[in-house]
Amino acid sequence: MADDPRFFDNGDGTLTHLDSGLTWMRCSLGQQWQNNNCRGQARSYPWLAAQQAMATLNREGGYAGAQDWRLPDLSELATITELRCRDPRINLRLFPRTPSTPYWSRSKKTANHIYAMDFDRQGVIIKTAQDTALVRLVRGRH
Repeated sequence: MADDPRFFDNGDGTLTHLDSGLTWMRCSLGQQWQNNNCRGQARSYPWLAAQQAMATLNREGGYAGAQDWRLPDLSELATITELRCRDPRINLRLFPRTPSTPYWSRSKKTANHIYAMDFDRQGVIIKTAQDTALVRLVRGRH
């Protein structure tokens, strides 16, 4: 159950951010939503492999009845950052078992440098496409 009035719990492992209309997976790729918790290990991907994992998920039936999941841009990731929380800077009741580590965005600085959101103290960072980061998918406005 979502405990933040900014989010609506869709009851299927997703939350909708009411201000933006974006729907978020509550778990990172590699984890499964079971019994109101994220089970398993979040998986790290190089940036291109993250894109491929997203495409595979959508092609093979999607998630929560939708097949239009995508990587969020940096400003979208900022909507789920919770500055009053520490290590990680995200509400763990809404997004359980989120590691304090970088998550890919689709926002690029250059062809080989991608912005990521580090839910630790660092916030926005730049990684090369060959580096690895975790993935949380979103759907809705672009």
